[in-house]
Amino acid sequence: MEQLDPDKFFRTNRQTIINIESIVKIEPYFQNKVIVHIKPEHKEKILVSKEKWASFKLWLNY
Repeated sequence: MEQLDPDKFFRTNRQTIINIESIVKIEPYFQNKVIVHIKPEHKEKILVSKEKWASFKLWLNY
């Protein structure tokens, strides 16, 4: 089984894995979460929890 490149893909939650190249915007959300906007647009909000925010920032080199 092939694996996705961890430098290019991040699991934001159980349902969603995003590609770094698809990120358009990141904005604050309530309770210390953030919403990630991607292209093409996703039907549901892509949330990054406060628990995953630190590893997400590292992944982005943010």
